[in-house]
This record gives sequence, C-alpha cells and structure tokens, in this order.
Amino acid sequence: MPFRTKAITNMKRLFTLLLLVAALLAQAGDVTVRLPKIMMPGPIDPVCDDETGLCPLLGAAWLGNYASIGEMRASTFYPLLLDIYPDLAGIDEVSVDTGSGSLWLLRPITEHMSLAINEYDFDMFMGTRSESDGAVLLRTEQAVPIVLRMTAFDPGQVKINAVDNQGQTLTWIPTINPTTGELRCPMPEVEPMTMDVVTWLIEPGRDYRADMGGGRTVTLRFYLNGEVAVNGELGQYRAFHLDTGVEGMGLWLCDAQGRQLSALVTPFEGDDHAFNLELFDGHDLGLGTAFATFLPQ
Repeated sequence: MPFRTKAITNMKRLFTLLLLVAALLAQAGDVTVRLPKIMMPGPIDPVCDDETGLCPLLGAAWLGNYASIGEMRASTFYPLLLDIYPDLAGIDEVSVDTGSGSLWLLRPITEHMSLAINEYDFDMFMGTRSESDGAVLLRTEQAVPIVLRMTAFDPGQVKINAVDNQGQTLTWIPTINPTTGELRCPMPEVEPMTMDVVTWLIEPGRDYRADMGGGRTVTLRFYLNGEVAVNGELGQYRAFHLDTGVEGMGLWLCDAQGRQLSALVTPFEGDDHAFNLELFDGHDLGLGTAFATFLPQ
C-alpha cells in the first residue's frame, strides 16, 4: 500500500476512534464538569419547641429532579444527600409515585405515627370532586421514612394525613411557592428539611444580571425547588458547601439545553445582595469569561 494511502487510512481510523470515544463520553454524563470536594454538613435535625417539648410530626425535604431511587443514587450529589439524610441508605424504592415531579423525602419525627397519603387533584381543589373519592396511595399504622415522587405545583397532587401517639394530627397538601420554589409549610406539624445554602448569598425568586458589555448579558433566577432560570429558560442547579475555607458556596448548573457548569459563588464586596461567579469548569453561560458579577434587579 502506498505511504499516502496508508496514512489517509490510518487518519480515518483515528477519526472514527475519536468519534466513538466522544460518543461514549457523551453517554457517560458529567464528563466535562468537575466538582470541587464537598464538605459534608451532617444531618439536618428537626427543630422542637423548647417550651412544650413537642416536635413536628413530619419532616419533608426536596431531594432532586430524579425519576427513581436508582437515578438518584447514580447522581454526583448522592453522597451529599446521604450525609444530610441518612435515612436514604435504607430506602430502595419510591413508596408513592404519582408519575411526575421530583423526589421528596418524608420523615416521621414523632414515634408510633400513622400515615396516609391519598390522591389529590384539581377537581378536588375546585370542589367538583369529593376528596374522599381519591385513591389511597399509601397507608400504614407505623410510619417510617419514605420517598415519594410528586409535582408540588398548585394545587398539589397528594393529601397527607398523620396522627401520632400523643393525639397530634396533620392534614397537609404539599405545594411550593411559585415565586421562590419554597415548600409551603403553614403549620408547625411540618418541618421543611431541604438544604438551602443558596440563600446565604442569593434571594430565591429574584433576578440577578451580569453585563459584560458588547451585548453579553446573562440573567439568573434561582428557586428553592432546584430550578434556575437562565435568561428565562428553566434549568437545574445544586448549591453546596465547599471544603476550601472560602466564604462562599459551590454551584452546579445545567441549563435548558443540557449544558453544565460548576463554579464558585462568593459575596460581592460592593453590594451585600450581589454575588461573584467564578467558573470552575464547563459552559460559560455565554458570558465569554470565567468570572462575572451578578447584580440584583
């Protein structure tokens, strides 16, 4: 075989191999985004009333936009979730799956508590269908920590009833505040247990804008249900502690197109309500730079 022909053949083989490797890396997931070492914060404990000694009946925490326990365990963030919520180690399946929405942890706080989770829908909210017609999705006389999958947008998908051995009762339809993504817990019987370190530096539901000049502008709005709007398009994020000694937090973000980044977020000295974003790896949000200051709007 002539040298030129052989060289071209070898280049084609190399090109094919590179395409195959690229395809395999694409299937592997977070191949371009490296996460800084996470400093585990430890379990989140319920807050009890110092005067009465009574604790909430139920703790509730948003776990993430996962469709199954297996998908959650395969996530980069599972070690962090496991440290915050040790009960997850003993949960192998979703106890109640409405077919849509995120995974949530329900943790009974008082002992010997009965728990029932019933179907809830818009017709019940409007009063055109009786709530007693809803299917019983789960019922137990001895509640244990469970994971359920639900959409918490208004008017809600499930109705939760609980009674403990001291006669405390709970009737609750879980929903989130659409402005901030925060779980609505209007009664002391429910303890929100979602880790929300993003609130150290960022006000949920508020727009923050970085203007780099030359038409390069990006607006971010973070919600407490793990969603982030990048120029109005919803993606997902995680905010977490860093083992760096730096005053700030780590951020992982995946935009609506599936582009990912990890970054360090620190306070901006010129404005207590602003923050700096220093790119660690991945997509630059279109700013064309690895550093930007986001100002509240």
